[in-house]
Amino acid sequence: MSNKQQTSLIKILVLLFVIISVGCVHQKQIKNENLYVSYFTSAEAMYEKIQVTDSKLSHTYFDDKNNKCANWIAQSPCWLDQELTTVERTLSQKEIDELINLINTTHFLELNTTYGGAKEGQRYYAEVISVKINGQEKTVTYQSFPEASPPPEAFTTLRKTIEGLVK
Repeated sequence: MSNKQQTSLIKILVLLFVIISVGCVHQKQIKNENLYVSYFTSAEAMYEKIQVTDSKLSHTYFDDKNNKCANWIAQSPCWLDQELTTVERTLSQKEIDELINLINTTHFLELNTTYGGAKEGQRYYAEVISVKINGQEKTVTYQSFPEASPPPEAFTTLRKTIEGLVK
């Protein structure tokens, strides 16, 4: 093979490498564009909503700095919407990949829609996780009350992971 042929072959290989690399980055971006994860819970003295949309993390919560809710007894929120705080940040590609992998490996999308075992009309606090990924959607509600059955491991693991993203 002549030097000219070798040079041409090297150029072709470099070009193929660039095309493949760009294609891999593009595939990851497409995967992220279809990601939505939300965790929400609220009670008289607390509010927490954590959302991941593509690579954006948004955390809205009530911080009772002045102990406004310390002696609250009403069965309604002690906080007002204007007292909620929202912080946002961009997730790293590693965090996004780990979240997607967790959703897939725990089979979260295969869970039932409700856990806890509250009877009709029974009072409970709801924890809700919603996931939309690659055209699939699942919303799971855990009904928290003193005699509730525990949430499934996939729910707990995903909740802890989502909470960990805001710290």
